[in-house]
Parts: sequence; C-alpha cells; structure tokens
Amino acid sequence: MGRRTPMLVGLLGVGLAALGVWLYVGRCDNYRYFPFEVVAYVMGAGLIGGALILRYRPAVGFSVLIVVLVAALAFLGAVLAFFASFARCFEF
Repeated sequence: MGRRTPMLVGLLGVGLAALGVWLYVGRCDNYRYFPFEVVAYVMGAGLIGGALILRYRPAVGFSVLIVVLVAALAFLGAVLAFFASFARCFEF
C-alpha cells in the first residue's frame, strides 16, 4: 500500500459524506432518497475513520478512540444537517 492510499481513501470518505449531507439539505422532499443519503454519509464517515487508522497504524486502543471520535463527529454533522434542513424546509 502506497503512502497516498490513506489520503485517497479519506478524500473519498469526505466526498461521500459531503454528498450525503448535500442531498439531505438540498431537498425538502427527500424521503425517496433518504436511504441513499444515509448510506453515503455512513460510508463516508467509515472511510474517513479507516483512512486515519491506515495512515497512523495505531494500536487497538487508539484505533477504538479514532472510531469513537469519528462517530461522534459524524453524529454531530448529521444533527446539524437535520437542523439546517428543518430550518430551511419548515419556516415559522
């Protein structure tokens, strides 16, 4: 595995996560595409965590910490996307 592989995997993950958020926030009637948005976002977050683990090759404990940190940031991003979509689609 080359030195650029983790960077490319991470960039693919960021792209997938951004695509999931963009599809979710960009449409108000996104119920048909919701499974695709969730898959893109979760796969993107998983690829970001995998890229970090591939890059630094840490021990098991630090790998678990990376996974927990990426999951927490992904959850925060999903909550912010939900609030942005809610504010955009349902005006009060």
